[in-house]
Amino acid sequence: MIAWKVAPALACGNTVVLKTAEQTPLSALYLCTLIQKAGFPAGAVNVLSGFGKIAGAAIVRHPGIDKIAFTGSTAVGKEIARTAGLKKVTLELGGKSPNIVFEDADIEQAVKWSHNGMYFRVMDVVNTRFYNMGQVCSATTRIYVQDSIKDKFIKAFAEYTQSNKVGNPFDEDTYQGPQISQRQFERITEYIKVGKEEGAKLLMGEKPKSPDNGYFIQPHIFTDVKPNMRVLPL
Repeated sequence: MIAWKVAPALACGNTVVLKTAEQTPLSALYLCTLIQKAGFPAGAVNVLSGFGKIAGAAIVRHPGIDKIAFTGSTAVGKEIARTAGLKKVTLELGGKSPNIVFEDADIEQAVKWSHNGMYFRVMDVVNTRFYNMGQVCSATTRIYVQDSIKDKFIKAFAEYTQSNKVGNPFDEDTYQGPQISQRQFERITEYIKVGKEEGAKLLMGEKPKSPDNGYFIQPHIFTDVKPNMRVLPL
């Protein structure tokens, strides 16, 4: 994601001030060592670590910065749009993407790509055991399936998903690691609870482990989800 923002700016002759997410600053700082080795001029890429309300807000308001590119929540995106003044602003905000499967689909391929879409696998090349544990704003976590193949698809999808190994992301056979933080862990477990209370059918999933053991959550599959349910991701 850093490359999406930084590379075009540098290619057009700009300098960059990169404010890292407070949960994940180390990868950007490591990238700086590679930037130095590649021979970029000093000051071409500048990394600032800190909290959004302080460091991020300072960048948005700074008169020496002409363009803001932000990836994050809708609420923060609205605040940036409100306070950025005359700066050019590009916002990539939260949301979930639907996946639609019709009866003429190849079920095996439909299951595979519906599953991979939740983990943001790109053209089946990226190894997803390190990739975001489903925490992707464009993840296809809503699947609409034509009635005539619904039961067949759901059965195959559940079997495919059960093959996921959840555990240490540095283990070669791990598919899914932990959530990013205790806050995210608690948010997901709350939605699981709400889904059950609202009457959605929990086809697959188990009680999440204690945060003391890491923020691991097994994949959960809800069926019979109605449009007015909070568990339906939009």
